[in-house]
Amino acid sequence: FYHFLGVLMFIFIFCGGIVFRYRWKLRYIYYMVKVKWYDPEPHSDNKDERLYMYDAFVSYANEDDTFVHNKLLNNLEKNGGIQLCLHRRNFLPGNDIATNITSAIHNSRKTIVIMSANYLASYWCMFEYNMAKMESIYERNCENILFLVFYKGLHTNRDIVDCSKTFAKNGKWNKRMCFPNNT
Repeated sequence: FYHFLGVLMFIFIFCGGIVFRYRWKLRYIYYMVKVKWYDPEPHSDNKDERLYMYDAFVSYANEDDTFVHNKLLNNLEKNGGIQLCLHRRNFLPGNDIATNITSAIHNSRKTIVIMSANYLASYWCMFEYNMAKMESIYERNCENILFLVFYKGLHTNRDIVDCSKTFAKNGKWNKRMCFPNNT
């Protein structure tokens, strides 16, 4: 009896470790199946080109919404003609937040990350980043869809080290980064 219980305990711990190791991939697969089941994506006549609802999904912390709505939105949408997806404006009421995030990333050509100390402290912001990373790896054949914008709030060396540890997990730094004026 104890031998059977030991084997069962080993299998349970092993499966738990596998689930923990691949937790982001499993979440991504779950939400992508959910999104594709209810919302089939539009198709283009050109097999190499996929149609997107948005040019970019903007991932940002709520504390940074003044910059996003007053500066970024004006410059990119009004002056640049780029269609942005913002959680405050484009998420569907009634859908859970994780499904809205995954759908927005999947239906956007790129993901713009407004990096700040607030961003690094937010669970949902890190969820958005990880879902965008999974999208680039598993749906877009490792195409770089992340565009990092380092915004105010990363003043100390500790913040920058935290940021580099978080984003270095991707295996490489994103080649597209900008540093707006932090005044």
